[in-house]
Amino acid sequence: MPNGIEDEIENEGGDHREISVAEFFEKNYN
Repeated sequence: MPNGIEDEIENEGGDHREISVAEFFEKNYN
């Protein structure tokens, strides 16, 4: 059960990281 919770947190972190990278690229382009 605990593994499932950790997996969810890891997935969320990945999403947040992807968004941060996209935002960084957009800012650099602008």
